[in-house]
Amino acid sequence: MVTESSELPASVSPPELRFVLVRTSHPGNIGAVVRLMKNMALTNLVLVRPDGGREAVLSDVAVARAAGGAALLEQAVIADSLAEAVGDCDWVAATSARSRSTPWPVQSPREFIDEIESEAGLTPRRIAIVFGREDSGLTNDELQLCNRHIMIPANPDYPVLNIAMAAQIMAYELYQMMLRWQPEESDAVAEAVPLASAADVEAVVSALTDLAVSTGFLDPAEPRQFGTHIRRLFRRAPVQRDETNLLRGLIKALQRKLP
Repeated sequence: MVTESSELPASVSPPELRFVLVRTSHPGNIGAVVRLMKNMALTNLVLVRPDGGREAVLSDVAVARAAGGAALLEQAVIADSLAEAVGDCDWVAATSARSRSTPWPVQSPREFIDEIESEAGLTPRRIAIVFGREDSGLTNDELQLCNRHIMIPANPDYPVLNIAMAAQIMAYELYQMMLRWQPEESDAVAEAVPLASAADVEAVVSALTDLAVSTGFLDPAEPRQFGTHIRRLFRRAPVQRDETNLLRGLIKALQRKLP
């Protein structure tokens, strides 16, 4: 595990960081998140179908809560789905307070940061931190698009954090990571190994599902969480893009051999 005194991958440029808010119902919460993003030098915000659309995002309530970060509201991207919002990201983490019937790798914010810093040769290029709905969080389908499930340790008698509180904790940890990542001026910045994006993984899952159906291995009427288990396999550890490309090529070759 990496600590603050550990050697960081200074020869690799730091990743791009993105906050994604899913179906946020109150514009004040968007404004509050934007303000803390400004505090922690984060600039990339994607909103998945916020209630009220762009008008709510730029409302007086949101602008007032955003304070010095109000300019980020105008720059925010609005997406139709979480898949669209994180499709080009190669490491996606979901924040959630709910346990799930299907187990996913669960980490604290610090453990999540430690893992990123320890993967010097496979450093993600784009990292998305996903925050769910205020009242119900993220659906299981949305969670399946994520590599990691982050739960923030809190008082077990009252562990519920609002979206701004959770975002502040994550933003602080990410900011500290970026400060530690600053390379020495003499260090040459190396090109990291390209990792598979969320869209790359979904393409392999889709191709494997089609192959499983074509061979009779999988009954589409009773999928038995086939896609869920494949996603868990791929999102357990960093996967390189050339590895997903290899698998897709192999699957296509096998499909051509089918009668």
